[in-house]
Amino acid sequence: SPGLAMRALGRFAPMSALTPSGTPAAQRGSGASTPSTRGNARFGHVINVALQVPQDDPFDDDTWSERLRGFTQQQAAALREAGIRRMTFVLQRAGQHPGTFTFRESTDYSEDATIRHIEPGLAYQLELPRLANFDIRPCFSDNRQLHIYHGVSKQNSADSRFFVRVLVRPGRLSTPVATVDYLVSETDRLLSDILDALEILSAEYPNCDCNHLFISFLPIFNLDASQFEPAYRGFLERHGKRLFRLRVTAAEIRFLVQTGGEEDMPTPFRFCIFNKSGFVPKLENYIEERDDGGEWVFRSLDTPAGAYNGLRVATPHQPKEWLQPRRYKAHVMGTTYV
Repeated sequence: SPGLAMRALGRFAPMSALTPSGTPAAQRGSGASTPSTRGNARFGHVINVALQVPQDDPFDDDTWSERLRGFTQQQAAALREAGIRRMTFVLQRAGQHPGTFTFRESTDYSEDATIRHIEPGLAYQLELPRLANFDIRPCFSDNRQLHIYHGVSKQNSADSRFFVRVLVRPGRLSTPVATVDYLVSETDRLLSDILDALEILSAEYPNCDCNHLFISFLPIFNLDASQFEPAYRGFLERHGKRLFRLRVTAAEIRFLVQTGGEEDMPTPFRFCIFNKSGFVPKLENYIEERDDGGEWVFRSLDTPAGAYNGLRVATPHQPKEWLQPRRYKAHVMGTTYV
């Protein structure tokens, strides 16, 4: 759109596009129109902009967010006129994971910080609707692969916890390795990174309890899912004490398995580890399938069936039960409530 003052040079837009000198005179000083001035425009378009950032760039993510917000709001009138509902900037530095910043028309072109550093088309994979019972605030770390949210229950302000989401994208292996070994080693590495980040954040939020981890593998694997349970039991041996110390009471690992032919849809498998008491960890296995109403639900593979059996996949996380504060108090005292 001519009114956006954004011109691509080769694959990337110039840095000058974010400065006032790159703004057309007709748009300068016009200010940002508000969402209430939409009229009858249909907001069905999106813009993705890639910026090549010098490796010695001194600005951090928050500074970049403010610079980009200033640009999008300065161009708000032109964006609305063109029917742009979302604008996403991808900042590329050599040797670093790309930074992704998304600005939505519905919030007057302010950043949607809950999906920072993730492509908007993949945001649904974070399963953020499951956090509906909590007021969440994103917590950013140096590892852009981790999406960490601090949640406070809408029913009880004393109920605060961390929700950690990680998406593992497809990649190329530099050396031959069995698929199961890759999944286990990658999950092991991610767990270490997650726990390191929680160690730092726990100092800022010392009373968090019932923290939840969710790791989702996006590639589709062609293997026997029954091989995973023995492998994932090893996580409790390697990370169990640290998970309990950081009050992680639930962890879920989701991946897709091609159980039929290539034309068939892959089956989502989910391995869950629960340890609310800190005394007896439980491992539960599920697949996700559609019910008669077309909703995705959990079906347990265990006997007896697990706690999620029959629940919708989008079921929100529940606030603390009445017993959990006593368990947490016992944990602080170095013991276990029975």
